Amino acid sequence: MGIVGGERAFGGKTPKIKEDPRPLYLRVANAIRENIASGRFGDATRLPSEAELTRLFGVSRATVREALSALERDGLISRAHGKGTFARKPQFTLSPGQSRNRGFTETIREMGLIPGTSYLSFNWEPADHEFAQSLSVPVGSPLAVIKRVRTVNGDPVEYAIDWVPAKIIGEDMSAETFPESLFEYLRKQRGVVFGYSDLTIESVLPSAYMAGLLHLELNMPVLLVEEIYYTPEGSPILRCENYHRSDRYKFRIRV
Repeated sequence: MGIVGGERAFGGKTPKIKEDPRPLYLRVANAIRENIASGRFGDATRLPSEAELTRLFGVSRATVREALSALERDGLISRAHGKGTFARKPQFTLSPGQSRNRGFTETIREMGLIPGTSYLSFNWEPADHEFAQSLSVPVGSPLAVIKRVRTVNGDPVEYAIDWVPAKIIGEDMSAETFPESLFEYLRKQRGVVFGYSDLTIESVLPSAYMAGLLHLELNMPVLLVEEIYYTPEGSPILRCENYHRSDRYKFRIRV
């Protein structure tokens, strides 16, 4: 039934609306959603008009309007009177503390998006008193310090800094051997079992350097999540600071 979009607007592909028990407008909305999530639309890319979508899908204009309203509620499109309907970058809803054995890479993959890294810095540094205390290691012991810009579908969304004791990550780790997913590596290759974490979240303004890495204006705040991960027995695993683009992330916390 129906076509997801014209060849030009939808990257040259015309998949059909999936058959399922949901109302037709939700199936139309999901078809457009999949095209946005797959990267066929860029930020602020104009969608076909309501009339064109009606013709392409073979549905009523009321159905198209309901589908667009559903997408607008989800923050995937914006509509400007007299200008049209525009695709927006997907926003990521995270629930800190709900699962302690998944990192950025695995979480983004589960959303059906493509995780990546556009910048990586790896160094060994001696633990000062504060870090030695928080990670339960001797002062001066080696810590792997990993700085990364994480991307989704090629777009920078997060600046991450991780501090991991050598006994956890392995003394032979380097920038050349660093994995795409730190969590997956620690769990599968190092036998680390994640239990829980302590975290704080606050809004801060990025430095000029960070704003450049994340393609942000200097006056746009980022969400800073500071977190220490522990084993189920309470032994610290790693410490991190993650600076999230505030226009791309929102956090849901159950108390």
